[in-house]
Amino acid sequence: MGIFLAHLHQYNQQFTPPLGFVRPRFDEEGLLRTPIIPIESNWPVSQSDRAVLEAAGKKIRASMQYLSQEDDLFGLIHGDLHCANCKFYRGKIQVFDFDDSGWGYYLYDLAVTLYYLRHRSGYVVLRKVLLDSYQQIRSLPKQYESCLEALIAARRLHLLRDLLQRQDNPKLRALTPKYIQDSVTDMGKFLEIIADRR
Repeated sequence: MGIFLAHLHQYNQQFTPPLGFVRPRFDEEGLLRTPIIPIESNWPVSQSDRAVLEAAGKKIRASMQYLSQEDDLFGLIHGDLHCANCKFYRGKIQVFDFDDSGWGYYLYDLAVTLYYLRHRSGYVVLRKVLLDSYQQIRSLPKQYESCLEALIAARRLHLLRDLLQRQDNPKLRALTPKYIQDSVTDMGKFLEIIADRR
């Protein structure tokens, strides 16, 4: 998966979009619209929980300031690469589901993959293998370690906001209360990690 993303990002640096080619942006504004819990959302979220989510959003934005939108760091990304969106056959990877493809930080593509691996046993090894394999093809920005956790957290908040905007789906609506609480817990841990690094 790391090698695939590196090749994709490498190719994108020479890709010229055709006229009328429009895709969403996964930058600060695309990932972290404020407030995190939309005003029109009618979910009862306590002030303290909102405060955690908004504080995390501010810290993520601060971390993202270290990333530039230069061609070597920003371009067309897959946006949703995890194990359910690829198949492996004879040692090769086939990737699909490009629905979330858009303009974003290349590092965010890696953060999305890590987001879905983070609760697996052996995560530390999986993370190292993903990043090492990527770096066989492309180098990572100098500040990637400080930004990667923030981008993983950004994925969580982006999915939360997306879920809150799709409440017409009964299955998604049923998942929402737990997802909000899990998001608050995750963002609390993220804030602790950031505080410990000071």
